[in-house]
Amino acid sequence: MKTTIFDPIHRAASQFRPRFGWSARTAPSHRQLAGCQAFTRIELVIAIIVSCLLVAALFLLAFPTGRARSRSAVCLNNLRQIDVGLDQYALEFQQFLNAAEWGAAALDSAGSRFEPYLPRNPEALICPDKPHSVPTAARPEDLVAFELLSYGYNGAGTAPDGRELELGMGLWRHIATSRVNVPSDMIVLGDSGVGIQSSSVLSPYEIASLKESALPAQPQLPSARHGGGANILFCDGHVSFGKQNKWIEKAPEARRQWNNDNQPHRETW
Repeated sequence: MKTTIFDPIHRAASQFRPRFGWSARTAPSHRQLAGCQAFTRIELVIAIIVSCLLVAALFLLAFPTGRARSRSAVCLNNLRQIDVGLDQYALEFQQFLNAAEWGAAALDSAGSRFEPYLPRNPEALICPDKPHSVPTAARPEDLVAFELLSYGYNGAGTAPDGRELELGMGLWRHIATSRVNVPSDMIVLGDSGVGIQSSSVLSPYEIASLKESALPAQPQLPSARHGGGANILFCDGHVSFGKQNKWIEKAPEARRQWNNDNQPHRETW
């Protein structure tokens, strides 16, 4: 048989055929092809399921649980109920409640000037997210009752160390209703306390002596118990939620909300 120049090329090409296609002996059957397709579908379904689980996990991490949102909603409603009494008090006396009266009313309403204006339901004074102890011989009910105190009153504004500079709603002096320049931008009351520690006063001022104490927490600051933030009641009756650092930020926009003249008063920072 005559050999041509193309025979070596044909032989070389035949060596590579199995790499580029199916030979007669190695070609898969229809059943094998069907099995490969089925396996591919299973992989696709698994990939979709895993993707859905990842999306669901991210969604749950991004948003608070329904239970946490429900507790925060109860807290918002508590502040609105308290505001009804604060408004009635202000209308009758033409001055605002002060922090001393708020503390007396919240801890022991009997005989307090604000007692007639308190919500009928005493649970309105307790945030459902406020931690507290269980009464025992070592921790009597009176001590646990103080732990339940959930809301602090903006008596001093941005004044440091509890000084009465008449910047806030009043510590022990009464502030006339006419002195609040921008009611929609004036903080009255809000979540306070850290853990079981409570405070009847709400303030953006960090107390240096507390930082150096055995219990360095700052319970007078707006609390971080609602996912890192606090619910705050304003003088016009609206309630707003914000992260703790938003309420205590040393910036004019944040600090003016604490003072009845709506000025930041940098000299007090």
